[in-house]
Amino acid sequence: MDWNDLRLVLALVTHGNLKAAARALELDYSTVWRQVQRLETQVGGRLYVRLRGRVQPTALGRQLAERTTEIEALLASAQALGKGVQQAVGELRLSTADMLLGPIVLPIVRRLGVEAPELRVSLEVSPESRNVGRLEVDAAIRLGRSVSESVVEVTLGEVGFGAYALPELALRWREQDVARWPLLTFQRRWSYFSTMRWIAAHAPAARYRSEFDTMMSMAEATEAGLGIGLLPHGVAVRSGRLVEVPLPSPIDSTPLRLVYHPDMRGDGRIRALVAAATREARERRHLLMHGSAPPKPWPREIARRRSRR
Repeated sequence: MDWNDLRLVLALVTHGNLKAAARALELDYSTVWRQVQRLETQVGGRLYVRLRGRVQPTALGRQLAERTTEIEALLASAQALGKGVQQAVGELRLSTADMLLGPIVLPIVRRLGVEAPELRVSLEVSPESRNVGRLEVDAAIRLGRSVSESVVEVTLGEVGFGAYALPELALRWREQDVARWPLLTFQRRWSYFSTMRWIAAHAPAARYRSEFDTMMSMAEATEAGLGIGLLPHGVAVRSGRLVEVPLPSPIDSTPLRLVYHPDMRGDGRIRALVAAATREARERRHLLMHGSAPPKPWPREIARRRSRR
């Protein structure tokens, strides 16, 4: 199909009659009518009907108009790519996991809105990692090292984990053997994850109360009193309803990384993302690792610091 014909589809839907559409496209009436006939022949059906002096789209016409709107948006995005190489404008496709949304990703997106207001972030949230090396997305914020060597990794910090439960459950189970705890865990296919490795090393005989495929579903189940969840501190403290259950040995923290394709190093959108993510992660380092703001120093400690100066 010719793009000019598709532009006509949108013009007819917008203006409602052939004459107005012809004026908007700077064409004469007969040319527009021939384009409509040619397009209807190509798609194999009527696109419009005349009703009381106006052009009304058929069901097929509405569907084609919707597809044309999507194509127009893609073309606009493609035109912005060249500008985005120099400036932080256009669309940035960012992938992440649900457990990172509240603690770090949404604050980064908020900061980008201030520092790069012409940048539009398209956020994809999924437990499955999108392939940055094949440019399925422009960048990703995720836990752990990338399995691919064809990406650039920026370390943003560490994410700490602990065992959490409702206060009554924590009081009941805190003195019991971990193997007896009603644990809420990831599904077995996530065996590489730090919490699953901890269970395999320190509580291989633990009984699982339930298994989940996302961290946020596990957090919701923990807050509903289904059992004890091994959660990131930053996720567990969000509602204020859960308390930490002491573990016999700590769960290893997991690196938090921003990854992107090497060919996008000079892209203005990526530069803006790296700058915003680095600054936001620095400010939230203690929250990500411990689930709280940095403790305020005692007055005696403050006096000691001043004396050192």
